[in-house]
Amino acid sequence: MSVVIAVTSGKGGVGKTTLCANLGYALASFGAKTIVVDLDTGLRNLDLHMGTDIQVINNLMDIAEDRCEAEQAMVAIKNVSGLYMVAAAQTRSKSALTKAKLSEALSKLRPLADVILLDCPAGIDNGFIEAAVLADRALVVTTPDRTSVRDADRVIGILGSEQMHSIDLVVNMVQKKLIRKQACMSVEEIEETLHANLIGVIPMEVKIAQDNNLGRFTSRSKHGNGKIFRKIAAFLMKDVDLGGLTSKDKEAGKTALKNSEINTDNADVNEKDTSDIPKQEEENK
Repeated sequence: MSVVIAVTSGKGGVGKTTLCANLGYALASFGAKTIVVDLDTGLRNLDLHMGTDIQVINNLMDIAEDRCEAEQAMVAIKNVSGLYMVAAAQTRSKSALTKAKLSEALSKLRPLADVILLDCPAGIDNGFIEAAVLADRALVVTTPDRTSVRDADRVIGILGSEQMHSIDLVVNMVQKKLIRKQACMSVEEIEETLHANLIGVIPMEVKIAQDNNLGRFTSRSKHGNGKIFRKIAAFLMKDVDLGGLTSKDKEAGKTALKNSEINTDNADVNEKDTSDIPKQEEENK
């Protein structure tokens, strides 16, 4: 049975969908059959990030309402073994995806994957609450902006009230120059505010936006931010049961996982020693 991870933020525009797409690629490259699911009914864009927009025929609501088999809504990512995307319905209202319907869809998707990443909609409306209740763990994404951190704090509080006990944190779009000028919060300040398990710090990088627009995966690279995405995925892999893989596949996945975890470098984004957290080696200029 797969591990379901709700990737959420509270505030929009923090890079949540980008993180989902790149974690999906990295997890698949480690040997985990991965489905990335867009929950933003009416405003989907995960398909654009994953380069599958022209391939979408069926969507999550079609699975939930028995208009298609789960496999028929799973778009296979070209040239990436074991990675699939399920699109949100583009012409339905957000209220259409109820807890019961999401539960129904997930019950059909769980047997088909090792990991399911839920790309939650921004905000704390029903889509987020439903994902929080049905997921096995949560990954909260924030930027160093105080408004984003405040919203993340609210999200973490709600997750706790819904009995979500495994909550990890990723700080995205970090710029050392702004931290030094005290123009935004430092990673240390964010940790102290949110009290969540920090598993990744991702520097701002133009290349990520370029890859998004071209439907490419930054995590295909083992350097820079690609390396960071892969290390976050390696952390998440620790709880994944690769029971559906052959022994050869399992060994390949273990090797990839081991290689992703070694030589973690210190990016000094906090002006302190945080070398145990995945970061980019070079400073943002």
